[in-house]
Amino acid sequence: MSGAVIILNARLNRKPSKKCKMNNFTEKVKSLIANLSDDRLLLFCNLNCEEVLPGYQIFTEVENWGNYEFFKSLNQDVYRLVADKQVRNYRQWSKQLEDNFPDLDDFDSISASYAFDACVVFNQTISFLLDGDRGHANINSTGVLDTVDMFIQLKENVQGTSYNNLPALEKLIESDEYMQREYKRQIVLLEELQKIEISEAGIKSLRKMNNDFGPLIDYNRLR
Repeated sequence: MSGAVIILNARLNRKPSKKCKMNNFTEKVKSLIANLSDDRLLLFCNLNCEEVLPGYQIFTEVENWGNYEFFKSLNQDVYRLVADKQVRNYRQWSKQLEDNFPDLDDFDSISASYAFDACVVFNQTISFLLDGDRGHANINSTGVLDTVDMFIQLKENVQGTSYNNLPALEKLIESDEYMQREYKRQIVLLEELQKIEISEAGIKSLRKMNNDFGPLIDYNRLR
């Protein structure tokens, strides 16, 4: 097993469970995902990929490592795939992604963690294409939340927390404007995906709607 995959597995299993609004959001997302066709679900995952893409771009600029153009092209290729239904080489995509998956032990800058989360989100999209397991869409969704969570802690200068004040930290993150906006973005897109026509025009409309929410986080703070 590669180092990147080992780190990914550890990252997915380390997070404490959220309560209250996070649980409500998660259940809402699961419910909406269950009602989507595969092509609409793939489109949702790829819209999320587009949101985290700037994190990988900044990482590449800061660390001079990784192929940002691969991720940018992959994002566009998946949009084309949804529109034209032509099968691509998903396993080659998976191999290229693994080659560009940062090992967090190899980098010092905070941008590496954001690139890591971007790779998680893209990885789950490719995994959905490979095996059709809808659970990948849920991990794709929470991967975006991880980026927002991490940014809020950076913005609020959170240095660390003990078990006793963890609820206060979770409350801070839950109530932050960035997290509230991200909850809204995902729900709005999932609801719109229930009714939109899957076509080039429909995809363009969804991407505009996604873009209208503004940047996922203030990526300039990662430089």
